[in-house]
Amino acid sequence: MVSWCDACGAEFAEGTRRCPDCGAPVGDAARSPIGEPPRHLATWAGVVLGGLAVVVLVVVGFRMLTWDPAAAEPTSTTTSTTTTTTLPPPDEPIQALELVDVPVTAPVTIERPPIDRTARLHHDGQLVVVEIVGEACGSGGGTLGASGTLTNRSPVGQTLDFTLVVDLVRTTTGSRMERIAVDLPAVAPGETVPWTVEAQSPRKVKLRCVVAELTVAPTS
Repeated sequence: MVSWCDACGAEFAEGTRRCPDCGAPVGDAARSPIGEPPRHLATWAGVVLGGLAVVVLVVVGFRMLTWDPAAAEPTSTTTSTTTTTTLPPPDEPIQALELVDVPVTAPVTIERPPIDRTARLHHDGQLVVVEIVGEACGSGGGTLGASGTLTNRSPVGQTLDFTLVVDLVRTTTGSRMERIAVDLPAVAPGETVPWTVEAQSPRKVKLRCVVAELTVAPTS
């Protein structure tokens, strides 16, 4: 069996007491069976590993001494975007139209004026205050017609000329049978005047009477 010297690694025969190369004593404790690495190789490997461990410890120690926690923390960059919206200027306040009490200076025609109540009618910058009342509407005795009253409620004390246009409508069919105009001239402020419209009819029919138009003009 071949053995190796623990000191220099030289081979020597079994039973040798001292290494033939370095003279170091050898014995049973120094024997290595064939196939096992020599002890001097294991010794050098330990030396190399120990040296590497020392280097690693030195590097780690240096890093710990020079480590900056603030620098080690990850930093994030946030981009802030500000959007500025320019709002349009506020609308001008809406001016309410005032129904100013002014005299009628030109003829004014109003379609379908209110009936049976005092109405303030503002038309073309002029104010007309009038009350139209319907009292009767029907047919009989060969005629058909309607009647009522009109009151001049002029707020400025103005005498006015009025013209009423009245439609006589057949109730069963909704067709207009007659359209009749009646003039009411020079109606003084606060004065109430009657009005009547009539037409010939060969037979009695059911009627609906509608004031279709009212024309107002200053009395000349």
